[in-house]
Amino acid sequence: MLSNAINSLLTFPDTRVDLLIKLLDQNKGKLSKRKWQKDFDELSDKEISVIEKYYAEIFEKHQTKSD
Repeated sequence: MLSNAINSLLTFPDTRVDLLIKLLDQNKGKLSKRKWQKDFDELSDKEISVIEKYYAEIFEKHQTKSD
């Protein structure tokens, strides 16, 4: 679900999308500045914000279904 949302915004290989999702998971839905600069420096502020928003929306829906 999140990978589909990211792929609709960016053209990344699956391994990079998986890494991005893993990093978001590790940092509660936010991409740390260090990881952003190290692994995803080609992404703009706006792209990161949109991806973090997608993550929050999907995670929130998942939490609601679990409750």
